[in-house]
Amino acid sequence: MYRLLIVDDEHHIVDWLYELFQENNEMELDIFKAYTAKSALRILERQRIDVVLSDIRMPGMDGFELADVILKNWPGSQVIFLTGYDEFDYVYRANQMGDIRYLLKTEEDDVILQAVRSAVERVEEKLREKSTLQQAIGQQQAVSQLLLNQEICRYLHSLAANPGAKYPFPSELESLFQGPITLLLGDVRNPPDEEDLAKTGECLIQLQKLSGQFLSARNMCRALHWEGSYFLWLIQPLEGTESSYLSIREALETFAFVCRESMGLDIFFILLQEMVSGSQIESAVQGMIIAAQERRDAGASVYVLNEQEERSSTEYHYAHFPEHELKKRATQLSTDMEQGNEDAFWKNFQALEKSFQPIASLQFLPAIELYKNIALGFLNYVNRHFDAGMMRDIKSAAHWGELTAFSSWTEAIEYLRNIASRIFAVQKKLEEDSESNLISSIKHYIQNNINGELSLLRISESVNYNPSYVSRKFRQATGMTLFDYITRVRISRAKELLRSTDEPVQKIAARVGFDSSQYFSTVFKKNVGISPNEFRGR
Repeated sequence: MYRLLIVDDEHHIVDWLYELFQENNEMELDIFKAYTAKSALRILERQRIDVVLSDIRMPGMDGFELADVILKNWPGSQVIFLTGYDEFDYVYRANQMGDIRYLLKTEEDDVILQAVRSAVERVEEKLREKSTLQQAIGQQQAVSQLLLNQEICRYLHSLAANPGAKYPFPSELESLFQGPITLLLGDVRNPPDEEDLAKTGECLIQLQKLSGQFLSARNMCRALHWEGSYFLWLIQPLEGTESSYLSIREALETFAFVCRESMGLDIFFILLQEMVSGSQIESAVQGMIIAAQERRDAGASVYVLNEQEERSSTEYHYAHFPEHELKKRATQLSTDMEQGNEDAFWKNFQALEKSFQPIASLQFLPAIELYKNIALGFLNYVNRHFDAGMMRDIKSAAHWGELTAFSSWTEAIEYLRNIASRIFAVQKKLEEDSESNLISSIKHYIQNNINGELSLLRISESVNYNPSYVSRKFRQATGMTLFDYITRVRISRAKELLRSTDEPVQKIAARVGFDSSQYFSTVFKKNVGISPNEFRGR
């Protein structure tokens, strides 16, 4: 998902371009509008913009002055000048500024679309160039990094165990612990093998370098390998800057993209909205881990967790299987179920099933321990994620860990197979319900803010998911884009007002979220077939 900003003092030009790009389904764009260069700068200060499509002749600050500011402060953005004046001086100045396109407003729509498409491709290329990392990292350096990581984690565990005690700071944390800390948890869906210390250490070093590029503009940050597939960032705003929350949130989508492109890591980020003290870190992270497990989805890359959600998550009974009592496959089986990785789960389950086949006796203690650990993992999942009604038949009839009801290991394992199948069926239903609730929340927000700003960014903030995920899920669920749905709601509301009030068309246009009555009339006629006045007169 890329962001396009259209800047022109002529409202009808902005509206035309806005509609042109909204109707183009090839590029997934979140589009912003500005009618002055100064309002464009206010938008740029609030969020990352990838491509700016700007007029040149504008009052107050012209397009060249705007481009100078953009290239100085947001060097990753691409600028395209779209003007009605074919003057040599304009072309020359645009060429002198570097990688800037110059187009006439008389160009065909396809030419303008291609210019923005090319600009988006250049943004992608720059991101890949920026993410080029040193390929060879020595094993000794990686292991040293992990030893430091362990020292820091031990320190944080000690703080949690004895909040009032005084412990010496690890030197790496001294600058961070000058005030409250923002926590960012990364759940790596395809983590390096935890037993391969070199690979884990290399991964940690690379994540620290990338976070230095994308999260450290206004912050100090430290990346840690917390446990398993989870990495943690401790972040504090630099002295003299405001809370780091907004700047971190804006950078995360790009950060996730670069981690995926340069390192091959698919990371789901949980950002805790409230800052915490050092002694609160461990308990907060446990709540974030539970939240990550509950919200983990193949499409989402960022979720913002508020304090109330984090506290409710920590109230769940959450227990880790002791490592010394578990087989590696049994542990992975529970993980696959938590993460909804059904294919991986069944592959692992079949391997476990084979391990029981040669065993004749139901009294073989290692097999009993393994069976009970698998059954306990299923029961643990059901108790934490499902209410009593969802799995009542399983809970009442289940022989959780009781082997006396079975005559063979084949029968006992088949029982576990049936339970797992039903768990995944309920899990799928819950995911569908969750998606339905998300779509309902989006529609509710749009309907209640129809006369306000309804950019994809604003809508995604209202439901605490990243824009590309919201856009994709809405389209999958409804068969239409957010722009089409917003237009439908606005036209429907306008029809009601035209029928039930005598308000002038200009006022109705403003009430349903249109910047100009002329643009409102154009959109209304396109969707209804007649003008607003003709509709009222029927």
